[in-house]
Amino acid sequence: PKLSAARYRLSKAVQAQTLKKTFTVYDIRRAAEAEGRRVSNWEVAKLAKLDYQQRDKGLDVYDEAAVKRVVSAIVARHVKNAMLAIDRAGKGGFW
Repeated sequence: PKLSAARYRLSKAVQAQTLKKTFTVYDIRRAAEAEGRRVSNWEVAKLAKLDYQQRDKGLDVYDEAAVKRVVSAIVARHVKNAMLAIDRAGKGGFW
């Protein structure tokens, strides 16, 4: 196997697409805060154009409130992961 000569190693595999989504959500959230306005996680998901597909769990209908709750949790997770990545990079660790 080919060994990496990288100075820093990742602690886990990271998909570039997921990382891009994470920092897009984070940037939208930070831009809104800088302007002094408050945006909901649902609005952030719309602005970031997150395409969310619910796995079929045997239920025929998902009401709008349930979908908003799930999307809100996803956005919150992206923001948390972005803040953790920034904090770790400041300490010399990468992901």
